[in-house]
Amino acid sequence: FLNRLLHRLTQGFFYPLEKFVYKQTSLVFTFTNSGALSLIEKFGNRNLQVIPLGILDDWNGRTESFQKKEQFVILFFGFITKGKGLETLIQAIHQMIRMDGTLRVKMRVWIVGDTAFRKDEGYVRKLKKKVSSLGLDDVLEFKQRVPEELIQELFDSSDLLVLPYEPLDRFSSSAVLIRGMSYGLPVIVSNTRGFPDEIQEGKTGLFFESGNPRDLAEKILLLW
Repeated sequence: FLNRLLHRLTQGFFYPLEKFVYKQTSLVFTFTNSGALSLIEKFGNRNLQVIPLGILDDWNGRTESFQKKEQFVILFFGFITKGKGLETLIQAIHQMIRMDGTLRVKMRVWIVGDTAFRKDEGYVRKLKKKVSSLGLDDVLEFKQRVPEELIQELFDSSDLLVLPYEPLDRFSSSAVLIRGMSYGLPVIVSNTRGFPDEIQEGKTGLFFESGNPRDLAEKILLLW
């Protein structure tokens, strides 16, 4: 409740400033069409230009060691905060193992990233407790933020990128998604935020219903 109240108060505080800046600009750039529509709804129509996030061109293909890997690795990468849908991912993995116990030794799930704020440290502890209560400590691993020079190796060691984000009351775009696609990694994302502008269903990735672990589990098995 306090988080929602604080968010509403800060929205009211910043809105006049945002509106003033918006009205003074002659050209506004956004990453997604949904971002442009959100600005129009909030502040009115302006000269808006949508320029998607760029891709990385420093990837030279997956390493030989990746090809020899025996386990299927599912990766979440980014700040670990509420709203990222990690509870849904954990529950989806639990359901997959309940359906097929052999998956316990066939896959690994890496949740990689730092917390954005100190309050999120308690959230991470809660997630780890949930993992333990479901008996998934041998399947799901939390990793600290990796150095920039090791990120490609992290992605190369993974088979699938999952971004199970929950809906947000403001537009957003994901640099993690673009990075994963740049590295040739299959992606599954929730059907929310700016993802519908960035993914072509069945061509560049798959959608699942946000907050639905069963749907996520089914989509993961499709890309196994």
